[in-house]
Amino acid sequence: MASKTSKSRHRSEAILASAVAAFRKHGYHGTSMREIADAVERTKGSLYYYFESKADILYEAHDRALDRMLAALARIEGSDASAEEQLRELVVEHVRAIVDGFHGTALALELDALPPQARRRVISKRDRFEKGLRRILAHCAGTEAEALTVQLTGFTLLGAINWLARWYSPRGEMSVDEIGRFFAELVLAGLRDGSVHDLTTAQA
Repeated sequence: MASKTSKSRHRSEAILASAVAAFRKHGYHGTSMREIADAVERTKGSLYYYFESKADILYEAHDRALDRMLAALARIEGSDASAEEQLRELVVEHVRAIVDGFHGTALALELDALPPQARRRVISKRDRFEKGLRRILAHCAGTEAEALTVQLTGFTLLGAINWLARWYSPRGEMSVDEIGRFFAELVLAGLRDGSVHDLTTAQA
């Protein structure tokens, strides 16, 4: 029974990998279940044993990536590292999740394609991650930073990371970890010299 479960899990992973690769090439709406089935040399009907629909595949991709990021958040926040080190590590983990979990696709931007109930579950997990990121950013910014500064910094950082799905290439000059560290240092530099805080207070 364990062997059968392991085989089923392996096939499910293969279908998911095939699907996200197809989503990258043709877009979510431009990809059919037939194309996904052909890529893993299975019948279209057999796919429904593992996933109820194409939207179910999309949800699974989101859900697995978010579970991965939430697990990383819990581990990092529970460490003794400084707030700046926690931010660096969390950003790198997030970049890895986008590239590895989404295979460089624009899945991070396809939330509206999910059915309402599935979308709410994804948004709930995403919000938990964003709150954790803002907790770490608040520690990096210091006690004088306003909530608006932390919130906008978080939105900017997450937007930059999610946009990786549009432009990242494994053949690029920078590795995944180098990109993550670049994003983190860019944010930290703005928080250290006060320029980010000055921008938000000037608009108040």
